[in-house]
Amino acid sequence: MVWVSGYLYHWTVFFKEITGNGIQTCAVTGQRYHDMLRDFVIPQLQQRGCLQDIIFLQNGAPHHVDRRVKQLLRQHFTNAWVISRHFPTAWPPRSPDITRCDF
Repeated sequence: MVWVSGYLYHWTVFFKEITGNGIQTCAVTGQRYHDMLRDFVIPQLQQRGCLQDIIFLQNGAPHHVDRRVKQLLRQHFTNAWVISRHFPTAWPPRSPDITRCDF
């Protein structure tokens, strides 16, 4: 979910792969999440001209803090514009003040 200049972008992504039994839904991994950010999310934000105005918010799921993902986020955002585990501003776990975004 991304909030940009009054607009909220929320992408729901399902990862699928072709197997001997046809197309199967598969697990999210750090590599798949990295590739989605690199190949879809970041180019979409660049195309809209809003990449530099984004605060990128994600929870501490293991695929969100994969080494490759953290490097990619640091490449396109400053540390101050990423709220995530292993960044200066972390999403506080079990915080009554900051709950997940439901809107």
